[in-house]
Amino acid sequence: MEKFQVNSTKELSVNTARVYKSKLNKLVPYGYKDSDDLKNHPVKIIAIITDLTKNIVPEDKQRMERRVFYSAIFYALHGDSYLSRPTLYQREFHKSDPKKNANGEDWKSVADFKATLDE
Repeated sequence: MEKFQVNSTKELSVNTARVYKSKLNKLVPYGYKDSDDLKNHPVKIIAIITDLTKNIVPEDKQRMERRVFYSAIFYALHGDSYLSRPTLYQREFHKSDPKKNANGEDWKSVADFKATLDE
């Protein structure tokens, strides 16, 4: 089985690197196998990630899975000048923020958060 070629300069724990490599290897059957592919085909890769995660429920779990994919992409591109400017991957990463916090409540706005600090 062919694997995604990672030449990252970022050091990670063994388990985190395994998770990221696992996510990147899911792109190989679609023909994307190295950092050049990530840089040259972001729209297609985002569509693949969306498709791979579309059946995950609840929605926040789906969003988290997508964030892991995008984190893996950032790992693969770590140190590359490609990330020195805003990218589609960064936009999608932020769109994948969970809608609820760990208590199942909606995230507070900055103003609401600051108000709780004054209480």
